[in-house]
Amino acid sequence: MGNDAAYQLAERIIEYNYKKRQQEYLRQYQYLQNKKEIRKRRKNAWMMFLLVFIMMILCGTMVTMEIQVRESEERIVSLQTELSELKKQNKEAQKRLFGREDYDWIMQEAIKLGMSQATADRVVYYSIEENDYMEQYQSIPIS
Repeated sequence: MGNDAAYQLAERIIEYNYKKRQQEYLRQYQYLQNKKEIRKRRKNAWMMFLLVFIMMILCGTMVTMEIQVRESEERIVSLQTELSELKKQNKEAQKRLFGREDYDWIMQEAIKLGMSQATADRVVYYSIEENDYMEQYQSIPIS
């Protein structure tokens, strides 16, 4: 019986050591898994932070571009207004220029027909009463 007890005791010691090792291995495995999970969570947190940071940069860029577009639109409106004003001034200048050319042409045609410029002794000044008016009985023919 001594050998059986020794074998049983040895088996129990071996089984105890085996269970202890399994528990130690399980504890180490859980520790490593926990560490791995913590690393994974940190990585996800950093990725989320990076994603939020990139989104903020993109939003800032979009706002900046929107401001630039609006400023450009305002500048375009201002330039269109300035262009319209310059076109108006150009038309007025053309009218004055063409009107002057018409007067020169009239003067040349009058000289060809034998007319001359009026001198001071041929100019007559007269005054008009305030209540003066004119009646027109027929339309003036355009020739």
